[in-house]
Amino acid sequence: MKRRSAGGRPPPPEGRSPTLKELADHLGLAPATVSTVLNGGVSTGIAPETQQRIREAARKLHYRPNFLARCLRTRRSFTIGVVVPEISQGYNVEVLRGIEEHLLGQGYFYLVASHHYRPDLIEEYAYAFIDRAVDGLIIVAAPWQLRLTVPVATVSSYHSVKGTASVLLDHQSAAEI
Repeated sequence: MKRRSAGGRPPPPEGRSPTLKELADHLGLAPATVSTVLNGGVSTGIAPETQQRIREAARKLHYRPNFLARCLRTRRSFTIGVVVPEISQGYNVEVLRGIEEHLLGQGYFYLVASHHYRPDLIEEYAYAFIDRAVDGLIIVAAPWQLRLTVPVATVSSYHSVKGTASVLLDHQSAAEI
């Protein structure tokens, strides 16, 4: 005999994460209420006991938000494309470490490609990342000439593309220091 939930519906099948609607049905609540609580929205008007019940059910049923649905709703992928000369070179490793630390702290994922100092790969990877719906690009140590539909930041790259942010090292001052 299947156990019925507070909302009169059985819990989702074991072995898969429930959808937000299934979780809400299980609790006998509106999906908007469950979403507000789980997404950390302003939940004034939602009783603390109800908020606790939602969080406990989400943990118990192993609820995980649908990332693709979130991306479609927000029109953001929470992903950044990073193009570097070589992934294994010392300087690039340090730059990637800093990029990773910052992006992960902001809830972003990142993808990396190596351009091997080839201008055709720099352009090809930029468009490939855009095709994969990245929210922005970070270009490391490469000549940059493209104007794109996403924000672009360059590191150690000289360019004159309007609207592109730059991080440049002052090698002369660094050598003096």
